[in-house]
Amino acid sequence: VVPPPAPPIVPPDPPVAPPELTAKLSSIKPKAISPARAGGPFSLKAKNSVGSFRVTLSAATTVSVRLERVYAGATRASSAWTKFKLKPGRTTIYLSGRANSRPLAAGTYKVHLTAGGAKSSAFSQTFKIKR
Repeated sequence: VVPPPAPPIVPPDPPVAPPELTAKLSSIKPKAISPARAGGPFSLKAKNSVGSFRVTLSAATTVSVRLERVYAGATRASSAWTKFKLKPGRTTIYLSGRANSRPLAAGTYKVHLTAGGAKSSAFSQTFKIKR
């Protein structure tokens, strides 16, 4: 009597990789703003906002937002920064024109956004503070 053949060995399915993070930053509207009377530098709520920009993400991640002052030929980092845990899709982040409880001085500023801590998903936009 011949024994039945052994069942074929099926390799396990390869692990599924998490979706690749893609991020997009829209331009700041309006390009020139006057500081609000109150509020922190960035917010997810429109209260006390004078400008905004949109972030579109393909996956949920932590987004870091940082503010820099732009001078002729140089930039100086500000202490205004924050992190948001955002869901996939489009989110509006609002600007108040303030940092450290004080209005920003007139001049050009740059907002840096990094999604998920990856350099490949870093973006920046400039705007002006007017008086």
